[in-house]
Amino acid sequence: RKRKRKRKEKSNRQRKRMATFGGDGTLPVIEAESHPYVIIAHLTTKIGAIALFIVLRWVIEGILSSGSCDSFCSGLSFVIIFLLAVDFWVTKNVSGRFLVGLRWWNEILPEGGERWIFESNEGKRSYKSSETMIFWGSLFGATLFWGVICLLALISLNFTTFFITGVGMLLNGVNLVGYIKCARKAREEVKGQIQSYAISTAMSSGTTQHGDSDDDDSDDSDYE
Repeated sequence: RKRKRKRKEKSNRQRKRMATFGGDGTLPVIEAESHPYVIIAHLTTKIGAIALFIVLRWVIEGILSSGSCDSFCSGLSFVIIFLLAVDFWVTKNVSGRFLVGLRWWNEILPEGGERWIFESNEGKRSYKSSETMIFWGSLFGATLFWGVICLLALISLNFTTFFITGVGMLLNGVNLVGYIKCARKAREEVKGQIQSYAISTAMSSGTTQHGDSDDDDSDDSDYE
């Protein structure tokens, strides 16, 4: 009876481990959810800033060549920079968390340096591939757009355009680098969890088989 009880306890412990992890050794995955409002907010700020910049370029090359709308152009530039700041915050704190399960931030250390901190839900929750593609595609695309225009503005010595596009490239680039680092660390953590689970399962099964063989030997000796 004691042996049977021990076997039951071992099997229960194994079931608990399988509940903590998936049956195939992966973490339990929660079903993917749609986040249409997050996507709208994510794309509105990015596309809005780019669209207003294109309008501003058209205004500079068309209307402002006569020197009649300087205040309007300055106001529009301020709106673009404001949208870029809002887009940075939304991407960093909202859309990254809901669309790809990633979050990052950095802290200034008392010694004067900085430390990057990453959070991830990868492996614990499933995310729609379409939303993931929208997130990464728009982030890469916006960074590339602002970077190319910034380089062209620098070559042509257009410092107004260089300033606006430089802000866009910087804010989108910081988010891009932060999320790439966060995604890499998340994959490493999931891989480490799977490996540790596989090792613990192998050790547990080996111990169980050894215990069963000992029990069988003792049963045979009792029978004799």
